[in-house]
Amino acid sequence: MKTCVLCHERAAQVPDRERMGRPIKRVCRECHSGRLREDLAKIMKAREKNQEPYAMKTPPSQKPTTRETLWRAAEQAASQGDLIKALALFEAGRLS
Repeated sequence: MKTCVLCHERAAQVPDRERMGRPIKRVCRECHSGRLREDLAKIMKAREKNQEPYAMKTPPSQKPTTRETLWRAAEQAASQGDLIKALALFEAGRLS
């Protein structure tokens, strides 16, 4: 039986992902799982590095105006049943 091409200690049980062609068992399960753990760690590190905190940043040209923000807040308040707050926000948006 062939030994693992990575550790040269245990029996090969899984095909090597870096070799093209016919799937010949060249890697042991422990080395294969170690590779998968390393891949997952790299993915998680890259994801944390690229992830923006809490919300996506919008370019200044696409940011809502004060009026639009107040109208959205008024619609939200109205949908929650707080009509007095909705009316006050709508009037503030209309006057801005």
